Amino acid sequence: MDSQKVLIANYVAQVADNVFDHLAGNTSVLMVWLGAVYYTLQIYFDFSGYSDMAIGLGKMFGFHFLENFNYPYISKSITEFWRRWHISLSLWFRDYVYIPLGGNRVKKTRWIWNLFVVWLLTGLWHGANWTFLVWGLLYFVLLLAEKTDGVCQKAGKILTCVYHAGRHTGVGHFQSAGSGQRAAVYRQYVWDWCCWVCRQRVCRNNKKYRDCSGCCADWDNTAGQTDFHKIKSNKV
Repeated sequence: MDSQKVLIANYVAQVADNVFDHLAGNTSVLMVWLGAVYYTLQIYFDFSGYSDMAIGLGKMFGFHFLENFNYPYISKSITEFWRRWHISLSLWFRDYVYIPLGGNRVKKTRWIWNLFVVWLLTGLWHGANWTFLVWGLLYFVLLLAEKTDGVCQKAGKILTCVYHAGRHTGVGHFQSAGSGQRAAVYRQYVWDWCCWVCRQRVCRNNKKYRDCSGCCADWDNTAGQTDFHKIKSNKV
């Protein structure tokens, strides 16, 4: 049996399970992060260990299986992550779903549809449960934002509409209940995250900068003062 599975995955799984099985209101942030980190290690060494076992058993019977995990946690983008994580699954969906649908050699709307179908099916592949569907659609949204110029700016306007709609529904009740400060912090976090994604997108495409620091500084001072900064200044 693979040492990754026995010596690492099984051990860190005990720690992660112990943390998440005893979550309560007095659980510290450090403990929650500890559980998250250990669970991250668990799923990697678990899946990678099983894959190595399959590769070894295949060689015993004369079959050759390709490496299935290639240091995924060193990835610098979500696209790169899925080129390194569960490689056989990614290649199967690419060759038998994405490319037959037309891949990226089609109109933009059709390409978005192809990407949506792939990640919807990827979610269903992991399990017939709505949580897996949400997981797959979340990756669809993140990859779409990463691959498409201008998506972040449009997402900012959508988030604004969602926020205003929420003020007349559940979010308004939360604010009236005395959690307005937390809602404000959450909104600030959402805007900062979206702006960070946009900056990274601009930096990666701007070849005159050797790294992101100078590019992002210029972006903040010039091009970055667009929809996001206008929206934030309107006290939404």
